[in-house]
Amino acid sequence: MQKHWHILYTKAKCEKKVSGLLTKKKIKNFCPVHSRQINRFSIMKPVYESLFSCNVFVYIDESEIDLVKHLNNVINLVYWKGQPAIVHDEEIEEIREFVAYHHNIRLERSGVNVNSLASVIEPPSYSVDGNVVMIKNKFIKVDLPSLGYRLVAEMEGEGVMGREIEGRHEKKKFSIPNAGLQ
Repeated sequence: MQKHWHILYTKAKCEKKVSGLLTKKKIKNFCPVHSRQINRFSIMKPVYESLFSCNVFVYIDESEIDLVKHLNNVINLVYWKGQPAIVHDEEIEEIREFVAYHHNIRLERSGVNVNSLASVIEPPSYSVDGNVVMIKNKFIKVDLPSLGYRLVAEMEGEGVMGREIEGRHEKKKFSIPNAGLQ
């Protein structure tokens, strides 16, 4: 049996609990968490939230599906066309990298297209391992076509021109001509 990344649908605000249960059972999982700043009694405080509300990614084969579906706070697997939805390994890695390097991330809906390869939408943009990463007005966007989402974060502090991005295999330096960014 071959293992794939699947999506567990959990009860609201229980993503971290489910991730902890899966880890205790030695099942590989990923619950992307991002931080955002909130104003609490005139003090800026970081809050850590699940990036994908009510979803935890789990790396299992078909024989483990019933086991994870019966865990506390798990409602079901997410299905696509009658089968458990499969998320590409590359997209999981893109989410990991994006969450590691950016804060105040938000999700935007985009079309689900499991068979398409990412393509350049509009310049300036660059591609990291097949997924489009668009930089526009100091915002960076990564398309996740099989999930139907786009990750968006504001670039902090540094300019876009000549920014160095580390890919999984090599360090790449991008220079974006005529970017028109402020």
